Amino acid sequence: MNVTDDHVLELVNLKKKDGYKYLYDSFFPSLCRFSYRITKNISESEDLIQELFVRMWKSDVKFYSKRSLVAYLYLSAKNASLNALRNNKFDNKSENPELKQLNVANGDPSIQQIMVEEEVHRQVYMAIKALSPERRNIILMSMEGLTNSEIAKVIGVSINTVKTLKLKSYRTLRDSLRPAFYTLFF
Repeated sequence: MNVTDDHVLELVNLKKKDGYKYLYDSFFPSLCRFSYRITKNISESEDLIQELFVRMWKSDVKFYSKRSLVAYLYLSAKNASLNALRNNKFDNKSENPELKQLNVANGDPSIQQIMVEEEVHRQVYMAIKALSPERRNIILMSMEGLTNSEIAKVIGVSINTVKTLKLKSYRTLRDSLRPAFYTLFF
């Protein structure tokens, strides 16, 4: 689904399934990783994030900018994760050395840093997902540590083709991510 931020906001505010599907597809993995870094329990984190989307669907909350939507999602995930820990929802509460560090006020830089990291990961993932299938595969194989010659053998092209496609992919990623990172950090 290739949509603008304004279109997504409109769909979400109108409780349209397409808008929520786009949000879920775009944010679920990042929000789960974010929650997991707090709870240290992946299945419970996935449940918390699914519940977050259901609560959001049922609520009357409206969003007027992408930034407010993203902030809402990450802050809701943080609060749900911390509440689950506080309510003894997880067996490993006493074994979580980060809990004491994460229970401080909302201005905790470690929570903010985690939120920024997950948002960066999400935006990189979405940019890679937007590449053509061939370029996406080359980038993903490269991220897995395969060399250009190994990638060339796997997909059946020359090493120079891999190098060219990788270079073009990096340029596309850089160009598509530049505005997102500018918005994120400024």
